Amino acid sequence: MRPLDPRLIAHAKSARRHLLTAVVIGIATAMAVIAQATVLGHVIADIFAGNTIGVPGAVAWIAVLGGARALLAWAAEATAHRASAHVKSELRRATLAHIGALGPTWVAMQSTSDVATTLVRGLDALDLYFARYLPSLVLAAVVPVAGGVWILSQDALSAVIIAITVPLVPFFMVLVGRFTAGE
Repeated sequence: MRPLDPRLIAHAKSARRHLLTAVVIGIATAMAVIAQATVLGHVIADIFAGNTIGVPGAVAWIAVLGGARALLAWAAEATAHRASAHVKSELRRATLAHIGALGPTWVAMQSTSDVATTLVRGLDALDLYFARYLPSLVLAAVVPVAGGVWILSQDALSAVIIAITVPLVPFFMVLVGRFTAGE
C-alpha cells in the first residue's frame, strides 16, 4: 500500500479538497514551528550572552506562537473529521449506486451482513486515515523541508552539516540493531 492511496483520491473528490487544506494548514504549522524555534533560539542565545532585556517580550511571542500552533492543530483536526465524513458519505453513495446497478440477482447471492459490514465498518475505518494519518503525513513532508530551507537561509554551513549527517541516522540505527541482535 502506498502512503497516499491514489484509488481513494480518484473515487472521492472531497478527498482532494481535504489534501489541499491539509497542505495549507501544514505549511502554516511549519511556519509557526520555525518561528517559535527561532525566537526560542534567540532568547537562549541572549540569556547566555547576559542580555535579558528582551526576554519577557520573546517569551510572550513564544506563547503567542504556541497558541497559533494549538489553533492550527485544532483546525487540522476539525477539517480532517469533516473531510472524513464527506469522503465516507461520498463512497457510501457510490457503493450503494453500484450495488443498485448490479441488480437484485447479485444482491440475493450476497451475504447481507458482509455488504452491511463493508458499508459501515469498512468505511468507518477511513476516519483514522483522514483524521490522523494524512495530516501527519503532510506535516512529516512539509516541516523538515521548510526547516531545511530556513536553516539554509540562516547558515549555509549548518545546512551542509545537517544534509551530511541526517542520512547517516538510519545507517547507524541499522548498525546498532545488528550489534544488539548478536548479544
